[in-house]
Amino acid sequence: MDREKLINEIADMEWDMFQRVHNNGGRASCQNDPETFYGMRCGQFLAWETPVLESYARDLKSAQESGRNLLAEKYLRMMESTFPREYELQKDRLPEVSERAARLAEEICMEMIAQTAALRERFPLVGGAGRPLYSSEDRPGDTSVETYQRCELLTYSEPTLEKLHAQIFEMKARGESLAAAVLENSVCHYGYENIRQAEDYLRAKQGG
Repeated sequence: MDREKLINEIADMEWDMFQRVHNNGGRASCQNDPETFYGMRCGQFLAWETPVLESYARDLKSAQESGRNLLAEKYLRMMESTFPREYELQKDRLPEVSERAARLAEEICMEMIAQTAALRERFPLVGGAGRPLYSSEDRPGDTSVETYQRCELLTYSEPTLEKLHAQIFEMKARGESLAAAVLENSVCHYGYENIRQAEDYLRAKQGG
């Protein structure tokens, strides 16, 4: 399977799971916005190497076969810091995470946050346009990049985490940033040539 087809297949499986995530306050508006969902998710997947994509596709297919919803699990994990009371009532639904998977997830998360922080320093308008960065900034209804990232990683299998861990640190050794690659893909989805062009556009729009 070629990369484009594989990425679309992964995004389709995630979108199907996302449609079946139930929110306490009813259906979220983002669940009716496939363009943004596909743009953001494909921006991430385009930055992944093929072995990571193939492994994550297997995770999603395995989850479908066993009746798990990885996106619902991600959002439930996020509630630990944003809606702790509700989380306590539902946490028994979450599968256990092995010690190795938890360690890999944490190392990937911390490196992604460090890279994202560096991006926000270089491109404050583009990089700072979304969620707060650190888990210490979590509030009800406002989840940080760190919490979102960690809770998503904890839904991945050990093989997927191992492959993603290898990619991010091999890229780092070459002086490359996975977080920058994801952000570049995301701004290109909105029609910019690169992050710099998007930053310059937003600065000009602000009159700066």
